Amino acid sequence: APEVQKSDNRIALSSVTEGASIGYKFIAAGSDPAFSNWQVYTEPFELEEGKELVVKAHRIGFKASEVIRVE
Repeated sequence: APEVQKSDNRIALSSVTEGASIGYKFIAAGSDPAFSNWQVYTEPFELEEGKELVVKAHRIGFKASEVIRVE
């Protein structure tokens, strides 16, 4: 599963699975995450106010992680 480190309004993501890609997206709180596009994590970013962060890790040949939600 991906790990989320939050410092003030800054978010850093990591995964315990070596070589895994981490995807994230912002959604309006309470909405269905299926209707927004995933972005590939490359560096820490600001949490968008009023939005929920959805994070997932995946590596080819491995089972995808659970989806983690951060408000």
